[in-house]
Amino acid sequence: MTSMQQSARDDFPLALPSDLPREFRQYEAASTTQETLRPGKAGLVELEVARRDGVSRVVRSYQQAPLQFLRPMYLDAVRPDMPFIVLMQQGGGIAQGDRYRLDITCHEGAAVHVTSQSATRLYKCEQNFATQLVTITAGAGSVVEYLPDITIPFRHARFYQRTDLHIDPAATLMVGEVLTAGRVAQGERHAYDFYCAQTHAFAPGGLLLAADTVKLQPPCGSLHAPALLGDYDAFGTFTIFSRQYPLAQLATLLREALGDDARAAGTTIEGVSELPNGCGVSVRILGSNGAAVEHARNVAWNAARIVLLGAPAPDLRKP
Repeated sequence: MTSMQQSARDDFPLALPSDLPREFRQYEAASTTQETLRPGKAGLVELEVARRDGVSRVVRSYQQAPLQFLRPMYLDAVRPDMPFIVLMQQGGGIAQGDRYRLDITCHEGAAVHVTSQSATRLYKCEQNFATQLVTITAGAGSVVEYLPDITIPFRHARFYQRTDLHIDPAATLMVGEVLTAGRVAQGERHAYDFYCAQTHAFAPGGLLLAADTVKLQPPCGSLHAPALLGDYDAFGTFTIFSRQYPLAQLATLLREALGDDARAAGTTIEGVSELPNGCGVSVRILGSNGAAVEHARNVAWNAARIVLLGAPAPDLRKP
């Protein structure tokens, strides 16, 4: 480990973007800064995957609590070369003042699937907020899947996530998120203060290929307006960045797969569109609950996997 690497890992501001949305800046008061600097508040995972002897392996890694990961597992019988890595959070969720950072690098020809052990719980924030920065770099011919479990925001949660994707034209990258209404059984239906997730996809030279922002702020008005969630409670996205298959055909295939699935057709609605710059396809999902949206996302994931990887989605059912 070089001194530069250690300095970067210990440099807490690196877990907080310089262009933090203005809605969060009001909570950056000096009186709350010390809370975010306490031990156990800055979680970090670094993963570097490369192909060795026909199998993709984690060749470099680093973890810093409260964010950790389990030992890579090879779960796909059709793609036995692909490791599955499960992320974990100590304490059961993301709390006020937590600053998480996840850096994934998948080198040329390698493949990796990254998911979470269970749902991500966003706890109540009284003074500050929580952030998570995800950076994924996909090399030529690589395959990266980043599909965490559902996110459950508690009452008065404030959460910002930024995902930066650096994608080689010959890579395939699939990412997805699912946001639920909260702890509905306890009467918390969109009772959080603010949820913001920004995704930026870049070509190797830094050219911005596509950008997406989800900003939900229930205190400013009902989310059930027609231009927001309408009659639905949960929201999800599934985005495929790939140039290995005609995008118009891929979009049609995903629409047909979702339309033919009886469960998805009865509990969710979806929109499928091509991304700008010919870089991929986006699926946006609204559903009655998080489980329904996650199912629809998995239907789209399975369909995309079959045509792009020649392998169906494996069963990742978790206890």
